[in-house]
Amino acid sequence: MTQHKRTKRLIKSGLQLKLILTFVGLACVASLFEVILLNRAVTFVATQMPRDGGILLSELPGVLRTSVLLCLGVLVPVTIGVGLVLTHRIAGPIYRFELYLRSIVDGEQVGRCKVREGDELQDFCELLNDAVFTLHGETREAREEVERLRATLAKHGIDADAVDDSEASGDDVAPLRRVA
Repeated sequence: MTQHKRTKRLIKSGLQLKLILTFVGLACVASLFEVILLNRAVTFVATQMPRDGGILLSELPGVLRTSVLLCLGVLVPVTIGVGLVLTHRIAGPIYRFELYLRSIVDGEQVGRCKVREGDELQDFCELLNDAVFTLHGETREAREEVERLRATLAKHGIDADAVDDSEASGDDVAPLRRVA
């Protein structure tokens, strides 16, 4: 089975960017929380030192600023990259499902919906296939029932099109035409 490779990374850009920015925001909050904890710990240690605690406290803001900038400078791009890869494996199948459902709505013949190996939502894809298969079966059964009813009407000399015409006109008591 040939594997299709998506070249476009932002398939559902709104969804993906929302998720990625959420990841980045959480990473930044976690980093800043760590800085607060580190500042608290170093301040405590500096106040307990018999000598040179003041020197340590005076250097602390610069050390923390440099640490935060380096941490965020590495963390933000890595989080964006990982978020892009992970959301791609979710957004791609969602996009595929949308195309598949749009094809069904447009009346196109569709086979089974497929997503790439390694993508998320494999179970949903199978459920979608099962639902479409069930609906196709029910549609086929309904068509067969209509044909059986038409045959029964014709057998009794009733024109099935006359029944359809009376229903379409909204006239419930339209006379049925006998087939000659």
